Amino acid sequence: MQERRNEFRGLTYVHELIEQFPKIFTIPYGTYHTGAHNPASRYEIAEHILSELGQKERFPELLNANDAPKTRDVRLDTSKLAQQGVVFTESKEAITKCLKEFHFI
Repeated sequence: MQERRNEFRGLTYVHELIEQFPKIFTIPYGTYHTGAHNPASRYEIAEHILSELGQKERFPELLNANDAPKTRDVRLDTSKLAQQGVVFTESKEAITKCLKEFHFI
């Protein structure tokens, strides 16, 4: 797979979002961004997934950097939602949780 070291985005475990719907439906009306905090690049996320799956020794074979000419950061500011008590697990931890819940690890 080819992933970018200079692209950043929040990756949210959808089950975590669904679990918080009851709380979300009670907060004041407005526009809110939902999503997990993620300081890692797409490349680092791919490394994390492969590591969790026991494929760390195969990084050179499975994962290549494919950087874009410019850094791309599409992470959303979720602080407004967090002020209402709706928070999400950081992306790497959420991915690990997902892999465990679906019995991949």
